[in-house]
Amino acid sequence: MLWCGTMAVPISTSLQVVVPTAEAKPDYDENGVDLSLVRYSLSLTPTQRLKAVENFMNAMASVRTAQPLSTDSTK
Repeated sequence: MLWCGTMAVPISTSLQVVVPTAEAKPDYDENGVDLSLVRYSLSLTPTQRLKAVENFMNAMASVRTAQPLSTDSTK
């Protein structure tokens, strides 16, 4: 699993390389939105974006069903 910001992308997914143009683009907009993540997401096909969301949801389901760590220091 490859993490790009907050998105988990399976390594087996073929990723497109986005080559920057001569014109520099800002990393954040005036609201603080990370535009590099928006550009990355838009470089993926809809199927790749859906797969990334599915992988994230599966990971969150695993976290929810995991055993909580014991906070008892005597064990």
